[in-house]
Amino acid sequence: MYKWDESYCIGQPMIDEQHHTLFQICWRIINIFKDNDQEKNHRAVMEAIKYLKNYTMEHFAQEEAYQQSIGYEGFPEHKQIHENFKQTVLEWETILEESGYTQANVEQFVEILNEWLAEHIIHADQAIRPGSGSGTLKP
Repeated sequence: MYKWDESYCIGQPMIDEQHHTLFQICWRIINIFKDNDQEKNHRAVMEAIKYLKNYTMEHFAQEEAYQQSIGYEGFPEHKQIHENFKQTVLEWETILEESGYTQANVEQFVEILNEWLAEHIIHADQAIRPGSGSGTLKP
């Protein structure tokens, strides 16, 4: 899994801090399973996934507001990338609920989220870095 690295900074402190927090949440979820209490793990994972989903949606909204405030030309495409990922998160939420939040499924979901986050910051969010121009958008 990817860990937060200063190279992910885009030069906007609020967004950088939110990205850092998203990486931390991913690692916290994975670490929940270090406890052998399955019932406790189940509740903790359910709450953590709920928090992660809400935090991600909040982050997308704030990042999009920032993009609009600076007149970012790639905003429509970037917003669509976020919308596509929101759908992925909702699909995974169903998978996790139906599986009873099994460790394997939770770990797979977090790895997908973590990888998407790292790639998205590197390829799409770096395009909103001051002085970067519109850049090429990728998920």
